[in-house]
Amino acid sequence: KRLVRDERRAVRRVMSHSLHELARLLGTEITERDLVDAFNLFLRDLDDVKIGAVKHMAAFLKEITEPIREKCMKIIKDTCANPKHSNWRFRLLLAKQIDDFVSFLSPVYSYDVIVPLCFELIDDPVHLVGDSACKALGHVLVYCEDNNNRKAQ
Repeated sequence: KRLVRDERRAVRRVMSHSLHELARLLGTEITERDLVDAFNLFLRDLDDVKIGAVKHMAAFLKEITEPIREKCMKIIKDTCANPKHSNWRFRLLLAKQIDDFVSFLSPVYSYDVIVPLCFELIDDPVHLVGDSACKALGHVLVYCEDNNNRKAQ
């Protein structure tokens, strides 16, 4: 916990870039107890610290349970998806990981939260962000439809 709140941003930067690996090694229980708060802090830190959490967020989220993951997704959306409050590079990294998100999110959550997020990112003023989100949207919709068809059978 001291390293996460260290006043030297170089220390926090290293931690933010390796948090997903710690989560993988420590397992779900310890990650949820000790690392989720650190992840959320890194998402609100200086850009050179935040980039580590954003770059590896899909790998981190994969290691936690769905209820905690959904809370983190709200923070991710609030801190990364808004063009007025975030660097376009964060939005691009977010858009590029959407395919990874649906691999561990439920179809209902993907449809209710990820699809609207894709539309927000498609409308981004930076073309690369919109283009990446548009590609991801197709995959998300296919995933939701495939799972909906399986339920109907």
